[in-house]
Amino acid sequence: EISPIVDLKKEVTKKRELGLRISADKATKMGQIHSKLISLGFTQEQADKMIVRLAFLMFADDTQIFNKQNIFTDFLHGLKEIEAPLRLEKLKRFFGAVDTEDNESRARLAPGVSYIDGGLFEGAEKESFSIYVKPLDDQLVDDLYNISKDDWSKVNPIVFGSMYEGAMDKGTRHEIGAHYTSEENILKVINNLFMDDL
Repeated sequence: EISPIVDLKKEVTKKRELGLRISADKATKMGQIHSKLISLGFTQEQADKMIVRLAFLMFADDTQIFNKQNIFTDFLHGLKEIEAPLRLEKLKRFFGAVDTEDNESRARLAPGVSYIDGGLFEGAEKESFSIYVKPLDDQLVDDLYNISKDDWSKVNPIVFGSMYEGAMDKGTRHEIGAHYTSEENILKVINNLFMDDL
């Protein structure tokens, strides 16, 4: 007879492994977005920051961090209706709303958005980009929208944060492959970093 403790441990292990695989899948997709941003003229640092912010907002959509369900997914859906040259500024405005502590001011920028403390979005609305950065095209917006419709609730945010901090480190970037396009390599690094702690 198998002990209930053993059964519980197996169940927890299965859920953790599922969480790792879901995290790797999302990271792979966001890595492809990262490559696209670089091709549009974003610097490495700008693309790194953008990916972290986008991933967090998608996670927030599915974990009831915001006051309104799917607010960021809905925002991305509407972004395609905006002229391409204006999309980046619109996205930065959304980031600014998330970084606005005052409720009335935040509601004017993006109704239903919650204030996110911690510095992730600090100064995002005022960040400047090179005049040579190309507009966010329809394909990129479609890709972001489709990724945002996935279930992000099981993604481990610690894994995401650590992975994209690693995006700024050349050694880590070399270890897992440029721009996180390989899910197998992502899982390798995730396991090395976190399996002992899970």
